[in-house]
Amino acid sequence: ETIGQYGIGFNVVYQLTDCPSLLSNGDTMCVFDPQCKYAPGATESKPGRRFDGLNDRFWQRFSDLKSAYLHEGIEECPQAIQMELKSGSLFRFPLRHNDNMVHESKIVPNKPDGSRPKPMDVNWMQKILSKKWAPCMKQSMFFLNNVMEIKFFVIEEGSHRLDVTHHFSTYVDQAGKRKLDEFREYVHHFTANDEPKTVLYTLHLCETQTHYMNETNKQKEEKTEERWLIQQGIGDIEEEMQRWPFIKQMKPRHGIAAPLDAAE
Repeated sequence: ETIGQYGIGFNVVYQLTDCPSLLSNGDTMCVFDPQCKYAPGATESKPGRRFDGLNDRFWQRFSDLKSAYLHEGIEECPQAIQMELKSGSLFRFPLRHNDNMVHESKIVPNKPDGSRPKPMDVNWMQKILSKKWAPCMKQSMFFLNNVMEIKFFVIEEGSHRLDVTHHFSTYVDQAGKRKLDEFREYVHHFTANDEPKTVLYTLHLCETQTHYMNETNKQKEEKTEERWLIQQGIGDIEEEMQRWPFIKQMKPRHGIAAPLDAAE
C-alpha cells in the first residue's frame, strides 16, 4: 500500500553507494553520510547534512554539484523534468566505481569467502538497469497504488542529452478507480473479524521503448499497450471464518494478473 509513498526500504541503496543524497522541491538537499567523509559538518551523532533554501550562493559554493543534479550540462532538458525537479525529488547514488573506494568503504560487506566485492562502474550499472531492471518494472506496476508512471533516462558518455529509453505507465477507467478506492478504504480498516473482500478491474499497461542513433540523434519508438485483468483481495475467500492473529503486523493480501489480449 505504501510503496513509493514513504520511502520504506531506502537503506538498500547502500548496496551501491556510500553517500546517497536527494534534492527535494528544488530547494532542499539532504545528504546521508554514515562514514562522515563527504558531507561538510557530518558527525557520528548526525551522519549527514540538510541544506534548506537553496539559492545561487549555494550553487556557487558547491558548483561541482550542478551537473549532478541537472542544473547544468544538459541540453534541452525536457520541460516536464524541469517541472518535476521543482515539485518532486531527485535521488543521487554515487557508485563505488574503483577498487580504492570499495576497499575503504566501511559499509559494503565482504563476500562469503572474505574477499571484497568488485567495483560498479557506470557502464555496468546502465547495462543492469536497461536490460534487467527496466523490463521488470513493467510487471511490478500491476499492484502499485502510488506509482503510475516510470521513465528510464540515460545520459550517454560524452553526451549532453537526457534521453528516455523506457517509459511505462498504467491507467484504470473511472469505474475501476471507484472500485479500487472502495477496496483500499476497506483494506485500511480491515480487522481480524472482517469478511474477505475482492475487487476486479481492467488495467491498461503502456510501454514505449526509444532507440537513439547517437550520430544523427534520430529516434525509433516501439509502443505497445496491453490490457490486464487484475484481482486484488484481502482475507481468505475459501475459508471466510479464518482469523488472523498477525493482523497488526501483516494483512492477508493477494493479487492476480491475467493478460486479456492473450486470452482473446
